[in-house]
Amino acid sequence: QAALSGRVLRPDGSPGAGAIVRVYRDIAHGDLTAIVRDWTFVDLLEKACEPPAAIAEGPTDAEGRFSLMVPLPAAEAILAVALSPPADAEWSGGLRGPTGQESTDLEIQLAFALTIAGTVKDPEGAPLPGSTVVALPWPDVYDGTDLTTHDIEDVLRVYQPSAATTDAAGRFKVHGLPQLRHSQYALVIRRAGHCSSFLTVPYGPD
Repeated sequence: QAALSGRVLRPDGSPGAGAIVRVYRDIAHGDLTAIVRDWTFVDLLEKACEPPAAIAEGPTDAEGRFSLMVPLPAAEAILAVALSPPADAEWSGGLRGPTGQESTDLEIQLAFALTIAGTVKDPEGAPLPGSTVVALPWPDVYDGTDLTTHDIEDVLRVYQPSAATTDAAGRFKVHGLPQLRHSQYALVIRRAGHCSSFLTVPYGPD
């Protein structure tokens, strides 16, 4: 086990009171070069598309502080934070767990988050409820080029578990996505009895 504690700050530096801190197992823990060598592209997608399940979670207090015990070494953890301010927006932030069994001085600075929304339909145009939609950071590679080791390492370094399930009308929203500097997002859509779909979602500063 490991003890993780620290403070969450809003974009303006004030305490992030009421934020939810969730801890996930880091799929990219270990030697990234070895992971890229041993995993195929399909292995990466299969692992990333597992429904994300937090292994620990809790709210921050009035000063933005949190304290969580996690059932794994700190270095194998990803901390993801979400906070919905009064306006119709969302802030998010995150970091990978530090080396060592215990850390009491973590600081997570929130930033304005992205939301990707849409509808999943079958080839005839009927909605597909119960589909899993996973958002992955994805390198902005040119069409027709293959992903390189460097590209996949970049994906794993900024990956945070982000997924949604479509409702009865096939609609989904993936909330709290960090804004990426050098990548776009890819959506992987899966549903039993149907072929998986993969598409990239470029976005700009607006």
